Amino acid sequence: MSVQTAQADHNRWRAHQMAKRGTPATTIAKHLGIDPDSVRRYLRQPCPEQPHSQDQSWQTRGLCAQRDCGVEPDAFFPGYGANIDPRVKALCARCPVRYQCRESAIVHYEEFGVWGGTNASERRLLRRQRRAQQGVA
Repeated sequence: MSVQTAQADHNRWRAHQMAKRGTPATTIAKHLGIDPDSVRRYLRQPCPEQPHSQDQSWQTRGLCAQRDCGVEPDAFFPGYGANIDPRVKALCARCPVRYQCRESAIVHYEEFGVWGGTNASERRLLRRQRRAQQGVA
């Protein structure tokens, strides 16, 4: 399987997971860095199996995965440089999978959205701090 095919399958899988939580196609597109037409095309196709290299089973236990969490999906993907909605921060603060969520976002270089109560800037800072502690430039 080519790298491009693997990336497309990963994006298709993630698009389906986000759509199940009620996330609009435009927000999914922004999160994945692709155009909304690609998202709509992905969602017309069957959901592929979860990529083996990325166990994301914790996501179904996240408070944000619950349709009645009290926060609309768009709130988890504020525009670039926008402040995180306090309701999102509060939900993340009491989420049972906050650590896994944040760690997954750090490891997978999530550049959009709130993951584990952190935005992209906070995650970049955490990555830099970890590299400095490990003595890696």
